[in-house]
Amino acid sequence: MSKVFITVGVSCILLFTTRFASADDTTPRSPEVAGLLSVGGTALSAGLFAAGLHFNNNTLAGAGLLSSLVTPSAGQIYAGTPFTWGMGIRLVSAGLVFAGTSGIDECLADRGNHCHSNPLSGLALVGVGALGYAGGIIYDVATASTAAKNYNKRHHLQVTPIVAPTTASAVVGVGISGSF
Repeated sequence: MSKVFITVGVSCILLFTTRFASADDTTPRSPEVAGLLSVGGTALSAGLFAAGLHFNNNTLAGAGLLSSLVTPSAGQIYAGTPFTWGMGIRLVSAGLVFAGTSGIDECLADRGNHCHSNPLSGLALVGVGALGYAGGIIYDVATASTAAKNYNKRHHLQVTPIVAPTTASAVVGVGISGSF
């Protein structure tokens, strides 16, 4: 196994571990930071992939693709949601791309002599998988700031004093309201 894959794997584990270790932390999450984390993580993965292609380094390109399963979700992870719809969409889409390329490779290796599948169906799977993968990235980047806002709504008590008239004599009291 290459050092890059090990580094990416360990980084992902540490990211999840540090998030779960601070589960009791109710510090407000910044929607701007969540958005920047998702955009930055996506850019980092895209940069790794592009550098791998540019330098003809399959390991680096593979690390970029592998990290792109998680890095677009960095904003949601920051906001307390370790697994997202976008991550699931990317995982299923990666499976479609893998299945499609396997079918295409089988026919190319056989040079069409005994090909049991239509190479166009493999190409269609690759296309649908690639679109789904891009959609999963876009979804996570687009919803990162909302995830931080939802976290803040779930974890912070808001107290608002009010003055309420009574029908009887003057009474002093305290009323507590909140959302939990």
